[in-house]
Amino acid sequence: MSTYAPIDADGHVIETDEELRKYLPPPFEGRRAHTALFPSLDGWPRGTRKASDKTPGLTKWRMFLDASGVEASVLYPTVGLAMAHVKDVRWAAAVARAYNDYLYGEYLQQEPQRLLGVALLPMQDIAAACEELERCVKDLQMVGGVIPAAGLPKGLGHEIYDPLYKTAVRLNVPLAVHGGSSQGLALDFYDSFVKVLVMEHAVAQQIHFTSYLLDGAPARFPALKMAFLEAGVGWVPYLMERCDEKWEKIPHQAPLLKKAPSEYVKDCPIYFSCELEEKMIPYVVGLGLEDRLLYPSDYPHERPTLEEFLNDLPHFQKRGDLSEPVKKKILRDNCIDFYSLKVSK
Repeated sequence: MSTYAPIDADGHVIETDEELRKYLPPPFEGRRAHTALFPSLDGWPRGTRKASDKTPGLTKWRMFLDASGVEASVLYPTVGLAMAHVKDVRWAAAVARAYNDYLYGEYLQQEPQRLLGVALLPMQDIAAACEELERCVKDLQMVGGVIPAAGLPKGLGHEIYDPLYKTAVRLNVPLAVHGGSSQGLALDFYDSFVKVLVMEHAVAQQIHFTSYLLDGAPARFPALKMAFLEAGVGWVPYLMERCDEKWEKIPHQAPLLKKAPSEYVKDCPIYFSCELEEKMIPYVVGLGLEDRLLYPSDYPHERPTLEEFLNDLPHFQKRGDLSEPVKKKILRDNCIDFYSLKVSK
């Protein structure tokens, strides 16, 4: 029986337009609603698979934390994961600010010890993203920033993102890449959502992970903490090996790298969330990544009842293929390190 409380590295709020409109900044405040604030994630009817209950979001989160024994959760958006598809640069900055103020006012202020937040960043304007990250960290006590994985103009290793990376390092906060939309991932010919759901997170993360490594972001920013969330870890060994293989053949196309790409994964603070039931976790641990794996509840996504989420932790604790120290790292210690949380291990 464990004597520590888990910390959830990736939970979600389900923000609604009605809630967000109250937080819109000038000159957008008070405008009548004709369309949704965020664009559709990708056109699939994600909210119609099963009817959800009407319990308010804060109440649901308190219920989850109380029932699960989780000490705290770091909250990410839902419809805000379509952020990068917004075309209007000014609107992107405004709606990101509205979401962040909403998250702070409706959740973080209400449970400051148990509910933590990351800033939704308007990646359409990197200078604005830097300003919003700094505002949210300094004024709203947020613990990092989230970059939507789909809809960006370049892979996340590109130098256009360097100002944001410099800002994150200066503030000593991490950035996290989070999927949620399938637009632009060559999945449009699928005719059912289940196939899209299998692929969208993993494909988007692999695109940016490959760019992040081979374009040399870890070489330029070795102290930057970056996480790739909600795609599991089964793909990580495959891409580490594949990036090494291609780098060995044409190293001049990755000129910033001074060692194999996989060595940057091991040596730099690059993190991954894992599904607690994944059979690949012991193999990834064997690669030396036991300090980089994070527990994500993903609450309240995909599963319609609280009870379905409450089984995850007991089942994980019973796994016989992971040592107790490794389990504790995944469930608690690594999250503390990634977000620089001021709690004891």
